[in-house]
Amino acid sequence: MAAANRAAQEPEVVTITVPEPDPLVEPTPPPLVAPDAATIDPNWCTPEQAWVTSVGGDAATGHRMMTLRATNVSDVACELNGYPDIAFSDQNGSELVVDLLQGGSFMTDDAGAAAITLQPGEDAFAALGWNAMAPAGSNVAVTLYLALYPGASRSVEPVTVDIVEGGEVAVTAWEPSEF
Repeated sequence: MAAANRAAQEPEVVTITVPEPDPLVEPTPPPLVAPDAATIDPNWCTPEQAWVTSVGGDAATGHRMMTLRATNVSDVACELNGYPDIAFSDQNGSELVVDLLQGGSFMTDDAGAAAITLQPGEDAFAALGWNAMAPAGSNVAVTLYLALYPGASRSVEPVTVDIVEGGEVAVTAWEPSEF
């Protein structure tokens, strides 16, 4: 999988301590649809046609990556073209402001946006990459909001990562599965 090349080093064990939620904070979570929605092509996969989720990650020498997978669960082909839509919320349930950059990182390669046709049952992959961040005393990402593209409905899932407020995260474009 080109989007998630592994570093040659052995993966390091990463222990992340998430701060307790502040009971005095009124949460302001990310929207369930990105406000900067793309013009949606009628051939693009809808959230009903293709499910998107995180499927694991890796760490090496102070760098991190997380693999994302989109699977066509319908009985018709659909397209992906571009980058997944990503947002995070912190331990208080509020949107975590991070700089999202389209492109690769130390542990990921980005081939750039290209149209991909997903036949029924086929997968596409993208990856997030970032440098290790110090979570002590910071708001930390505990929830991933993930969509096929800006303008599609976001799924929500818990994550254990060291992404903090003000951090920088690279995201690669969708690529077809090599399997």
